[in-house]
Amino acid sequence: MTGGSAAATSEATATGPALVLQSAEPAISGYPAVGTEFSVDKGTWTPGTVFSYQWMTDKGLIAGATGPSYTATTDDIYRTLRVALTGSLPGYAPVTNTSRPTPIIYGIQSGPGPHGHRQCQSRPNTHCAHGGMARRDAV
Repeated sequence: MTGGSAAATSEATATGPALVLQSAEPAISGYPAVGTEFSVDKGTWTPGTVFSYQWMTDKGLIAGATGPSYTATTDDIYRTLRVALTGSLPGYAPVTNTSRPTPIIYGIQSGPGPHGHRQCQSRPNTHCAHGGMARRDAV
């Protein structure tokens, strides 16, 4: 197993010990702002593996967020996202690996500012995910 937060273990079954899935730590991609659709790169797993997903913030599981992508909402502002990826395949012990957290999710991303830089619609005079400041008139 490469990376991940849970180790695969062999469990005895009626037909003998389960095989261990080849697995990888999932990686999340997406700009850390409300309205962004985040996706998961699963990495390399044993061929034929079937996956299930559970998205979460640093406060806990996100109800109903069980697909391969997740769109950040206003409930996610000032939180980080992670995804637990569970792989299963008949004859193998299931494996669950959890991604590293995203950067903190900020307000809605808006168009370019006066110098071609992105602006955020966040709390005025606070840092945005791209390193700039939210402008009072951008809110």
